[in-house]
Amino acid sequence: MADDLQPVANPTKRVTLCAICQYDVSLQQTTYIPEYHLIALRCPECGRQQPAGIIAQPWKYRKLKYTIMSTWWLLLLFIAMGGMIGAYVGMAQSTAYASLTPYAKHISDVYAEETNQSYFKSYNEHQHNPRYSVQIDWWEKIGRKKVRGDFQIIKHVDWIVLTDWFWFLLISPIIGLVFRVLLDRAHPIAQIVFIGIPVVISMISIYLYLATGGLDFSYFSITPIYCAVNSAGQWIMWPTFLVGLITTLVSYFLIDRVWTNAQKNIPSMPMLTRE
Repeated sequence: MADDLQPVANPTKRVTLCAICQYDVSLQQTTYIPEYHLIALRCPECGRQQPAGIIAQPWKYRKLKYTIMSTWWLLLLFIAMGGMIGAYVGMAQSTAYASLTPYAKHISDVYAEETNQSYFKSYNEHQHNPRYSVQIDWWEKIGRKKVRGDFQIIKHVDWIVLTDWFWFLLISPIIGLVFRVLLDRAHPIAQIVFIGIPVVISMISIYLYLATGGLDFSYFSITPIYCAVNSAGQWIMWPTFLVGLITTLVSYFLIDRVWTNAQKNIPSMPMLTRE
């Protein structure tokens, strides 16, 4: 019956074309596929079975649709990468800041005792109050070595704050799922690149924060929390980053395994061969 059908040339209406060979399948007999709840037809030219109702589109509309979908995909991917960077850097900074706050208070107490300054209120607290300001010269020459002695870092770190790492049990699966969906058909090298870029940017951001965070160039002074982060921040921020990275990679590979198995278990549409 397929050999008796001829292509329909009717310029006054939109026709249904084969998605593979572009043959006119407007008059082909349809078949119901129960496992998909789908009405399909077979192309008499290439023998492929496909959903009925594929409307031919001019090339300019197909190109426009491809451009829009690609732009939307890239936008979502950049948002996901930014969220990944924000999660890593934000968790590292907040954990370090909260856990080292008692250590910063210890540094300001040592500075006040060494320089005979008091915690008085003034018009410019940033300049006079050792709770908010420490002289760079004192920190570099005296303070750094003094506050590091006798295990002062261990004594004055709030280790309970590290329980914030449990937030990665919620954040990492979300990041892994989003990247798995967006990189579903991407090449393995592309997956490594798109996941590696936010990881590298996060590492650079943490390094710069440890090196320059908290500087007050207006009065050539630094804040006590900067001294605390500069002295012990690496012991908090880098482990926090590693916990986030490991949980994200584990979540990504677990989701990838479940995703792949699910795709294998979904029955594929049968292909009809020519008779």
